[in-house]
Amino acid sequence: MIEVRHPSAADETARLLFARLQIVQPNAHSLLLAWTTDADRAARVSIAALLADAYRGAGRETALIELGDELLTVDDMRAALARSPFTIVQGAGLADSPATIVAARAVDAVVILVRRGRTKRSTLAALRSELVAAGVSIAGAVLLD
Repeated sequence: MIEVRHPSAADETARLLFARLQIVQPNAHSLLLAWTTDADRAARVSIAALLADAYRGAGRETALIELGDELLTVDDMRAALARSPFTIVQGAGLADSPATIVAARAVDAVVILVRRGRTKRSTLAALRSELVAAGVSIAGAVLLD
């Protein structure tokens, strides 16, 4: 788990996450960033955009998709992912959004974004179990203040 103690350090978070993903998921073509809940909408976009910039800076063509409230099928999501060599999907809260769970099943790996003091360990453990039961590959988690 990557731990970030300064909320203003989104750029540093993206760089650390990029480095970790190069180690644990070097061949991934798609990645979902998902909060445990949908409470942190503003912060989630900046981390996804900064991570996409880190991939582009490493010479990897990268698309960024932000999930809306519409519910797609896994096949629809895979078709959208196939349009780019590498895609970062910014999901809503795993506990709040069926679309995010569907997207998790379509991507190569998921990174769970957790807010310190807002997410209970039991909630995170339950979400992790749900994802594993659905056959989702979890690349890791980022703990943010």
